[in-house]
Amino acid sequence: MARNQNRYLNLRTVNGISIAVKANAEFSFDDLCKNLDVLKKDKPKVKWDFSSYPKVVQEVARAKGISIN
Repeated sequence: MARNQNRYLNLRTVNGISIAVKANAEFSFDDLCKNLDVLKKDKPKVKWDFSSYPKVVQEVARAKGISIN
């Protein structure tokens, strides 16, 4: 018997790491990834503070290899 998918979460994969994203999030997952890529490209060795952002943003940043405090 197949498992039921959770209709409230979308499972996304970033660099081989699976991240659960709310289906009704206020931002698009693709836009989030694009914006984090821009941050990483402009200043690759800076440690960023994402403590005031949602947990999903922090998890995606870690998965993309961005240094976080």
